Amino acid sequence: MKKIFTCLLVFFLLTHLVSAQKVKYSFSEGYENVLTASKYKVLVDKAVEQISERYKIKSVKDGVIRLKDGQGMTEFNLHNLLLICKDEESDQIVLLVEDHFKKLFDTIDAQSKLNPEDFASMQDRLSIRVYNEGIIKSMGNKEMLITKEDMEGTVSLLMFDLPSGFTPVPKKLLELWNQKEDTLFGLAQQNVNKQEVIRDSKKLQAQGDSMEVHIIENDDYCASYVLDLTNNAPELVGEWGSVITIPNKGVAVICTISEETPVEFVNFIKILRPIVAKFYNEHPQPVSKEFYWYYNQTFTKITTFEDENGQVNVIAPIGLSQLMIADQSSDK
Repeated sequence: MKKIFTCLLVFFLLTHLVSAQKVKYSFSEGYENVLTASKYKVLVDKAVEQISERYKIKSVKDGVIRLKDGQGMTEFNLHNLLLICKDEESDQIVLLVEDHFKKLFDTIDAQSKLNPEDFASMQDRLSIRVYNEGIIKSMGNKEMLITKEDMEGTVSLLMFDLPSGFTPVPKKLLELWNQKEDTLFGLAQQNVNKQEVIRDSKKLQAQGDSMEVHIIENDDYCASYVLDLTNNAPELVGEWGSVITIPNKGVAVICTISEETPVEFVNFIKILRPIVAKFYNEHPQPVSKEFYWYYNQTFTKITTFEDENGQVNVIAPIGLSQLMIADQSSDK
């Protein structure tokens, strides 16, 4: 009887808690088809339960849980959770939401114990995460963050690498630390470069020829590790650079461009294009569907398109075309 009473009490409290907080199970624009309405309700209710253990909630609407004033936090965005849970059943969604907020709250607690004024103790925690620019725009507070663009269509975000996860470095710390953005990104890149990644090489067949491609993997650091490919994997950078694609935060695929095989990258793009799109579309943290020419530590987007016959066309960047023309001229 006592166990039944306890269960009923918990059910009543949770039901009252959710109804009292003006919960609206509305989707944000563009997320309507990620989860069914019933699964989305499971996600939202569990998120409300988790957050209510620490904060007083003001409202829930359009995938955003807003908090009452004066609690140190203003809101929690559920967009990333939606993507993480998109292929899961309701019982698994509950577990994923619990795990998500446990890690998030651990990160918040860890950050609260740090002294942001002490730059010397914080610099080893600096890191970089690369996001699709659409994800950063959806956050709505880019002006409060420290960002740069390394690859067109993406945003490189300066982060704290805490024991339980990553959290953005607030822009207000620039003045407090008396540091420049370039300096901080440089220190963060040095920290990223120390991380261990998985490397592999594969042979692909293209029009009867064998072509070698290189793969770098790391769930947390892959994209930012590749930002400094010249130092991290100089053997993967040819005389004319490399072509790189980073469909999501965990994997990058590379084709080295050498004078001996200057147009091999075209077949690389044609073969990988549909695979990259799949890896991009099916991952909760996509980075880019594009291919980039990496040369002299700079990324240039490569234009690709399909014609009316479904054939993939690749237009080399001007700089790469100039290298090819110069090489042909020197051979004459």
